[in-house]
Amino acid sequence: MAVVFSIIILIFAIAYGVLHYFDTEVEDLQPEKVDTLHGSLALLNKGHVYYSLNGDHDAPLVVLIHGFSFPSFAWERNVDALVSAGYCVLTYDVYGRGFSARPDIAYDRTSFVSQLNELLEYLDLQHKPLHIVGLSMGGVIGAAYATDYPEQVCSLTMVAPFYQPIPIGLLKWPVVGDYLARVFYIPKLASMQLDDLGESDRILDVAHRYEVQMRYKGFSRALVRSAQRFLQTEPSHDFVQLRDRQLPSLLLWGDRDTIFPVEQASTVQAFMGETCELKVFEGAGHALPFEYAEQTNQALIQFLAGVPLSSDVSPARA
Repeated sequence: MAVVFSIIILIFAIAYGVLHYFDTEVEDLQPEKVDTLHGSLALLNKGHVYYSLNGDHDAPLVVLIHGFSFPSFAWERNVDALVSAGYCVLTYDVYGRGFSARPDIAYDRTSFVSQLNELLEYLDLQHKPLHIVGLSMGGVIGAAYATDYPEQVCSLTMVAPFYQPIPIGLLKWPVVGDYLARVFYIPKLASMQLDDLGESDRILDVAHRYEVQMRYKGFSRALVRSAQRFLQTEPSHDFVQLRDRQLPSLLLWGDRDTIFPVEQASTVQAFMGETCELKVFEGAGHALPFEYAEQTNQALIQFLAGVPLSSDVSPARA
C-alpha cells in the first residue's frame, strides 16, 4: 500500500512540475499597470475593461469585437479607415484577454453580452444606434447582443463565425481539461496565431505581441471556460432570430481559413437569410481584418454606407 501511495504522490508531483514549467502566467493584471497610451480603462462590475473609442462621438457608432483569444489589436488596421469614413469606432478586450480583467466568471453567452452592455452604459452609448462587427467568436457575441438588444443594433458584420458547438475533445472535462489546456494547448497559442494567416511571413510580430497577455493570471481559465461553455452554444438560434428580424448583415470569409473553412459560409448565410451578403476573399486566412485590412475596410465601408440608422432607438433592456 505504501508503494502505491508513493507512486501516486510521484505522479502528482510530476504533473505539478510539468504544469509549473509550462505556465506562462506570472503576475496579476492590475489596472494601474496597464499602458493607457493607446486606450482607456472602464471599471465595470466584473472588473476593468480595456477599450479605445476613436472618431467623432456624434458620428454613427461601430463596435468591433475580437475573436477567441486574439485581443483588440486585431482591429488596428481597420479603425483609422472607419474613422476617416465618418464613423465613431469602439474596440475593447473581451474579459480574460488583452489588458482587460480576468474575473472568475462563467465566460458564457450571458457574460459576454453583459460585458458589452455595461461598457456601452459606462460610455453613455447605450441609447445610440450602432453597427457591430465581430471576428470569429466576436461575430457570435455580436449576434447574441443584436438578438438581446434588437432596438439598438442596426447591422451585424461577422467575419468567419462558428455556427454550431465546437468539439473540444478532452478539454470539456473539468480539471483534466484545464490541465491539458495549460500544458499542451495554451503555451502554443502565440505561434499558432500565424496559422490563422494566409501568408504568415508577411506579419512576423503577431506572435510576440500576442504573448504579452499570456503573462497575466487568469488567461488560461478564461480560454478554457470559454471553450467549455460559450463555444458549446448554438449560435444558429440567434442567427435565425436576426433573419426573422431581417437585420442587414454582412458575412466575410477568407478562402484559406483553416479554423472555419470557407465551405461553412453558405450555411451561416442560409441561417441569416436574404438580408445577409457574403463576400469571400481569395488568399485570406482566419485573421482577415488584420491581414487583408484594405479589402476588409472597403467591404465594411461600402456595406455600412447602405444601412440606414434608426432614428428612434429605445433604451437597451437591463
